Order: sequence, then C-alpha cells, then structure tokens
Amino acid sequence: MFPLIIVLVVSLACGSSTPNTGVKVGEAEATQASSEATKPAEEAQPAEAAPTEAASPTNTPRPQNLAYKVGEVAKLADQSIALYGAQLNADMLTAKFILANTGSSELTISSMISFSAKNADGTVLEIELFDCGGSSFDGSVPAGDILKGQICWTGAQPGAKIYYNASMFGSDPIIWEIAETVADQEVVFEGMQIQQEVFKVGDLIDAKGHYIALTGAEYKGDILEASFIVGNNSDADVSISSMLGFSAKKPSGEKLEQDYFECGGKFDGTVVPGDRLKGKICWKGAEPGSKIYYDATLFSSGMIVWEVTESVPPTEKDYPEISGLTIKQPLFAVGDIVEVRTHKITLNTLTLTGSVLKANFTIENNGTEDVNVSSMISFFARNPDGTTIEQNIFDCGTSMNGTVIPGDKLKGDICWDGAQTGAHVFYDATLFSTGMIIWQVK
Repeated sequence: MFPLIIVLVVSLACGSSTPNTGVKVGEAEATQASSEATKPAEEAQPAEAAPTEAASPTNTPRPQNLAYKVGEVAKLADQSIALYGAQLNADMLTAKFILANTGSSELTISSMISFSAKNADGTVLEIELFDCGGSSFDGSVPAGDILKGQICWTGAQPGAKIYYNASMFGSDPIIWEIAETVADQEVVFEGMQIQQEVFKVGDLIDAKGHYIALTGAEYKGDILEASFIVGNNSDADVSISSMLGFSAKKPSGEKLEQDYFECGGKFDGTVVPGDRLKGKICWKGAEPGSKIYYDATLFSSGMIVWEVTESVPPTEKDYPEISGLTIKQPLFAVGDIVEVRTHKITLNTLTLTGSVLKANFTIENNGTEDVNVSSMISFFARNPDGTTIEQNIFDCGTSMNGTVIPGDKLKGDICWDGAQTGAHVFYDATLFSTGMIIWQVK
C-alpha cells in the first residue's frame, strides 16, 4: 500500500503538464470494432463542448463554503465532479463519486490526499482503506476520461461534511454535507471522449525507451484477460509491474479489480536492454468497452490507453522492432566465476531435460557482511520469446536458499518447468549494487 501512495503523491505534485502518451509504430491486424476513440490522434474528434449532465443538478455559482447536495455537479476549470450517492451505516460513511476530466491534461486523483471528512463538531474522520467495498476513487484520469468510485470514513455522524481539495495550492474546497443516507443519483457526463489516441489490440507503441503491444484481449465471463509484450530498446533496465503500472476501467469509469492469482503467465519483472517480456494481466468485473491503462510516467511517456470493444484472441504476430532486439550486456557460460561486489557466483551445471531446466550454483562470500540468498527473489528464467518460466521449488534437489556468512559458501539447485532451448537464467544482484547476471541455455 505505501509504495502506491508514494507514487500518487509524486504524480499529484507534478501538476497537470501534458504527457507524451506514446507513438504508434505498427498498425493492428486484429479485427476489432472501431470507434472514434480508436482512431489516430490526428483523426479523432474530441468533444467540443463541456460535458452536460443527464440529471438536473444545480450548477449555478454559490457562496463560498455552501455545501453541494448529492447529485449536484461541481464544475471546475478542468474537471466536473459529483457525489452521486452517500450511505450512513452505523458510524461508516460511504461516499460515491464520479469525476470527468474536462481539461486538456491528465489528472491524478487521490482519496488520501485530496479528500477529507469531519463531523459537525469538527472531529476529523478516519478514512477506511481496507473495508470500503466497490471500486476505489483513485488513479490517473486522461483528458476526456471518467473516473467513478467510492471513499469510506469511520466515526461518522449525521451532518458530517466531505471536503475535496482539487488543488494543492490554496483553492477553496468543494463541500458536501451528509445529513442522512441518500440513494444513488444518475449523473451522466455526455460528450466525453479521451483526447489522446486510444490504441487497439495489435498496435505496436513506442513508449520512449521501450516498445509495448497488447497482443490479445479476451472477455471470459466477467474476466478480461490481456496479453502483452514489451521490448527494451533503451540502455537502461525497464521494470514492469502489473499491479503498479496497469489498471482497467468499465465504460462507466469504475475501476476493475486485478485478478493476480488466476491469470497464467505473469507480466512482471525487470527487462534488461535488448531483452523482452511477455505475459498476461487479468481483471474481474469487466464488460465490452472496458479500457486498459498503462502508466508509463516513470519512463516519461505518460498514460497509454487501449479500448477493448470485443474479444480479440492473442496472436503470434511478429514485431521486428522487438524480435530483432538482442541483449546488450555480456552473457556468461557454465563454469564462469562472476565477481559481484560482495561475493562470487558460479553456475556449475545447467541441464535441460525435456522442459525441465535445472541449474546448480555456488555462491562464495568474500565480503565482510552476510549475503542473504533467495532462489525465488534473486533468480528467474525466461524463454526466448520473453515468457517467464515457473520455478519448481518442491522437487529440485538441494535448496539454494540461506545466509552466507563472510568466508563461507552456499551450493544448491534451482529448477524451472516449461523451459525451451535458448532460455535465459537471470541472477538479480541489484541488492548488491551490481545489476543483472545472465546465462543462456544452449
């Protein structure tokens, strides 16, 4: 939880500068229902008018600190926001929000930073992060997009007030007063259309430092299963995190919950220069028209968006920009003694029997501090296409886990199932300020 909050703080503090949202370098061959939102940026027709509301809210200017009612829309210079439902259950206040980005730059919404609540007597309410249900009201909102979700506070009483500070620079907050439970009101922002290019399944996108493509996206019941490939064409490592870097939303703007444990082929890991990563990410509660978001802001590329109007099975389409990459750093061979800052590591043997890859290592601590070795954390393997190979920890000889004191050694085995000739074995020594050590299966 804390790393995510830090990311949101950094994003919010950066203001609303217009991001680079990736450049398409290849056209999708897969057939997918078209819409204005999936056309290239120069062809898309962004909404000309500010969004209107299907309900009949009062949007006239009001005196400072006069509270809005549930269902009313507060219009700011770059956004419109409404509290469309509120529930008081015992001492829990559940507030349901919908926001439209009517500006020209990406917005970052943080329930922790931008929202607060107090009882009528001034007592500050505690936000409830873990037992709120529904979709959280957090995340990046591209220009022309919608975010829908809820925030909860404990210790609430009738008459509690909710405050939204849309700016960190002293603007007056938007205030709602909750005297009682109010049923959900219909608030529709019409004419909204994402103002950047919305990509399709199969498009190859240059994210400024790496290539990325959504190679397939299928609706399986209410599960959206998305297949990706990344190629690192830069001179620095690229770290891919399915949990931190990717999100998805329904057409209504509600965030989807990622299904991490029931989705084979995880799309996570470090991609060294010249390497590739291939895998899947799944979300629950999806429906046709859902959008997938990749936040590449850490790589100075901004938000990349795909719209999935219908199922498109994954293809084995070749992307020469990715398949033509080769790992830029030296690859080590069996028997090489590799010097790491605090220790030495040697791959003694490497065998591929059927699809089972077995590696035997020796680590010698020639430093002055303990070296902690974890086969699951420090070692991984990938097939030539970039697919991460599953490690087998139950039937693999001698364990390669433990603490190596100065002057001592550790020798053991690590196994992977589903390996192919040409696979690479990686030892992530970044904790020891050394980077990635790589061997190739021949």
